[in-house]
Amino acid sequence: MRSTLAIEAACFLAAIGLVGCAGAPTDVADAVYRNGKIYTVDAAQPWVEAVAIKDGKFLVVGSNADVQAVTGDTTEVIELGGRMAMPGLIDVHVHPLGVANSWANLQIQNPTDAEAILEEVKAYAAANPDLPMIRGEAWNLGVFETDSPRKELLDEIVADRPVYLQSQTGHSAWANSKALEIAGITKDTPNGGKFVFDIDDKTGEPSGTVREFAMGAVEQALPPTNPEAYAPALKRVLDEFSSYGFTSLKVAEGAEAWVKGAGILESRGGLEMRLFPSWEWRSHYSPHTDAEQDELIASWHSFETDLISPRYVKMFYDGGIDSYTALLLEDYVGRPGFRGASHQPKETMLEKIAELNAQGIGVIVHVLGDGGGRELVDIFSQVRERNGDNGVPLHFSHA
Repeated sequence: MRSTLAIEAACFLAAIGLVGCAGAPTDVADAVYRNGKIYTVDAAQPWVEAVAIKDGKFLVVGSNADVQAVTGDTTEVIELGGRMAMPGLIDVHVHPLGVANSWANLQIQNPTDAEAILEEVKAYAAANPDLPMIRGEAWNLGVFETDSPRKELLDEIVADRPVYLQSQTGHSAWANSKALEIAGITKDTPNGGKFVFDIDDKTGEPSGTVREFAMGAVEQALPPTNPEAYAPALKRVLDEFSSYGFTSLKVAEGAEAWVKGAGILESRGGLEMRLFPSWEWRSHYSPHTDAEQDELIASWHSFETDLISPRYVKMFYDGGIDSYTALLLEDYVGRPGFRGASHQPKETMLEKIAELNAQGIGVIVHVLGDGGGRELVDIFSQVRERNGDNGVPLHFSHA
């Protein structure tokens, strides 16, 4: 028989909606895990040797004898053999969708060797002659002079198709002339602030490295990865997460093709964890226009499934240190009087976050500079004052 303590604990947790109450003797578990070292994340009872589960909820948490009372002929019994078990891990800021996009395209294997990177691009282009573009990642900082690789290196390999290779930071990318042409980035394009691209000192032409919102211009000009090709790549990524014990991922990114690919994977029975994607809003990563992004955010319910809940929005308050687009409290070294700037005016961010929060949509806000961080804390405080603590997440990223 289970102890009175075990029954009381189960019923208490049932009262707050975490588990089912197993007080009745007719309860029979769907599954029992026993003979293990099970970490419960409960300070009052951190370690037990067995648990019983019914209808997806913990029925009994205790000893082998406790779970035996609810073990029936139909119960699946899993012998842990002294191994450790614990509740599934939840990652609250991760980029599996972007990684899957990378895995569905060119994965650079030697990111610290410029010649090796070029050879990989050449081989990939030759092996995929029908692809309308070459997309890949990631090359490391420190490989190219001033972290500014030139378009001519890629043009010599692929001149008739766009080539777009992201750096390891995700805040800069390397493009060939065709990609820049399709994106409409020329020497006459306004350059500065959050829209940054490197230029040739002699000609003033774009040299091949795009940063922040200039990356977005290229992304929006290039075709997205096909969701059908994307789904198996996402499966590989999520299987790796599963192998480490993750069961839910709060995804700090979201594009239509990616979320559709995840839906395809779920429809085929290949999605085995919960995903909470975040739609981009005025982001340099997004392949969508601002109007398209607003439509996606408004229609998030249409993408919701049993395992996918895209009820979040990813926003950028500032950029990165390497591109001088993070907002600092003090001047950048070597740039007297320059501290960067926020991607959007503070008031614009406040109004949008307050609007989304009132609609029950959570936000994940990227901020890297200490100046940006200070302003974002103030914004979140004002949103709470307006809307109250309504339980909708205000997520401060990269503290």
